[in-house]
Amino acid sequence: MDDSRQARRFAAQCRGVEAGIESAAHLFSVRLRLKVASGLVLFLPSIWAADSSHGGTDAFASYHEAIDARLVDLLNRTTTRESRGEARPEPAAPAAKPADTTVQEFAIRYWRGREESLKRALDRLAQVRPVLESVLESEGLPKSLIAVVLVESAADPLALSPKEARGLWQIIPATARQYGLMVSSQRDDRIHTEKATRAAARFLRDLYEQFHDWPLALAAYNAGKQVVERAVEKSRSDNFWTLSSQRLLPEETRNYVPAVLAAMQLFGDGVPPATQSASDKDSRSEWVYGTAGIGN
Repeated sequence: MDDSRQARRFAAQCRGVEAGIESAAHLFSVRLRLKVASGLVLFLPSIWAADSSHGGTDAFASYHEAIDARLVDLLNRTTTRESRGEARPEPAAPAAKPADTTVQEFAIRYWRGREESLKRALDRLAQVRPVLESVLESEGLPKSLIAVVLVESAADPLALSPKEARGLWQIIPATARQYGLMVSSQRDDRIHTEKATRAAARFLRDLYEQFHDWPLALAAYNAGKQVVERAVEKSRSDNFWTLSSQRLLPEETRNYVPAVLAAMQLFGDGVPPATQSASDKDSRSEWVYGTAGIGN
């Protein structure tokens, strides 16, 4: 009987060792793939967001933090420079139009596969780009935050969500009034490009000053700062990827932040020029995250 128990114990230990070896091999494989693809990080955030649906802690937090640092380094450096009163460098030249495959991949991962719809949104964003970037820079924020407009409203100035978020930046009435916009039946400043952009910029700046982290600031812009505050308090972590993997943020927000970061990568320092074949038809049904808005 003792020999039988020892045999079973030994067999269980062997299975444990085998599982450990398989786990180590898997981690090595993932680490190797990430190393090879270190320059191709455009769509990794969405993959991580999908993996987070399994719950639990983030097994690859170190990788997430490294890529996250690369994506938001420009945001942080620009904001810090402005807070110190340092002179701004000359704005970089607009990035070249991305390859069609890049737009296609972004459409597949974040735009429900509607590539032509995405191209029309990029055209609209190109038209308002000068105003958006001018206001963002005047408020001490990186111009790459125009990515929020692409993801929030598909750059439709008249976009209106079921939750009453409106305009390019999808601002809800309460937040709009808090930041000086008029919202009434006779007048709605949220559809005024410059005024709405200035209000959104100041709100984003306040969120960044509160959370000291752009992914968390973007999460708060989408879900509301109270939601992010509760998630940080419950997790005792101020890392977006950790909060996402623990499913402490709404599913929409877990997908929204990677989409904005990927959009920043999509057009680099600027918006691609308008395509020749895109139409100007009304596309208010084309938004991806327009139902969120600020503070919802």
